[in-house]
Amino acid sequence: METTQNIDRYLNQEMSATERENFELELNQNAVLQRELDTVRMIKKAVQTTALRAQVKQVHEAFIKDYEPEKVLEQEAKIRPLYPQRGRMYRGISVAAAVVAILVFVGGYQYASLNGETLYQDKFLPYKLPTMRSQNVKESALDSLYATGNFAAVITQIQSKKIKQPQDLFLLAMAHLNQKQFTQALVQFEALKTANAQRGVKYFEAEADYYEALALVGEKRYEEALDIFEKIYDDPTHLFHANVSQWDLWQLRMLSW
Repeated sequence: METTQNIDRYLNQEMSATERENFELELNQNAVLQRELDTVRMIKKAVQTTALRAQVKQVHEAFIKDYEPEKVLEQEAKIRPLYPQRGRMYRGISVAAAVVAILVFVGGYQYASLNGETLYQDKFLPYKLPTMRSQNVKESALDSLYATGNFAAVITQIQSKKIKQPQDLFLLAMAHLNQKQFTQALVQFEALKTANAQRGVKYFEAEADYYEALALVGEKRYEEALDIFEKIYDDPTHLFHANVSQWDLWQLRMLSW
């Protein structure tokens, strides 16, 4: 019961920052909890469309009530139109049109309810710098600026560096992302990948995967974001595996269509 309540509070964004951080840490380590979260999330989405389905059912029932084949045949037997075949053909077209209208209505609602910005906000996780450090090592000025949310200053300071380390490139990308400067963030994520390839290292590779996908969502490049999310979802060892669900993949597929 407590697990269900925690999942519900998490999805409703009712947790404190500390509770949310602890819950997401448990998600990363507990595959069963992740599956339960995915299930509850999908149930909530289904519930949101219940009212719509009821409306569609009413439309369908009203249509069936109006279109009674026995009455139609009885009327046709009594009345012979000048062009008898036209009546049946016309009714057939009307039936098809009504069915198509219902499908378009339902599909249109499902599509309209999807929103790239909402998906971005739902999946965005504030990146926190590592806090486990020696007492003899002081926090750098750059780390301090990032930790306090002064992203404009982070960008200015890193851009002034002649030589940028992988951490600089990652923080620069994240500073842009936090300000929803998606194009600039993508440039820096690509620069980080290039720097890692040249050095033969993989600094911030998992983090860059996840946040690059979010930047692509922000840019409405949903197919590219889907490719990255599918890679993360298919890799149980990925740092952000627990943060990508089948529901996320479905939403991205719909958005890409």
